[in-house]
Amino acid sequence: MIETTVALGRILCEILTISSQKLHDLLEESVFLQASPVLGRMKDCPTHCLHKLANIATKMTEYGPPGTWTAEDLASLGVIPAGKLFV
Repeated sequence: MIETTVALGRILCEILTISSQKLHDLLEESVFLQASPVLGRMKDCPTHCLHKLANIATKMTEYGPPGTWTAEDLASLGVIPAGKLFV
């Protein structure tokens, strides 16, 4: 699953635009954790996708609320935290 998630990258974001499923229903927490360093380096990631990825990161036990994120967390998440800026 991790390989598929990474390979899909931005296509995953576009699928979410037309899908009725929520991203957290499609990605298990463990897959997101493994894929987040790659997903966080996507170029030109649509803001709606960043927002959805950031929402997953904040709901996960691994990352939790943004106020508790460490420099290592931010480095791993890449551009994903920017999604919290877009509502």
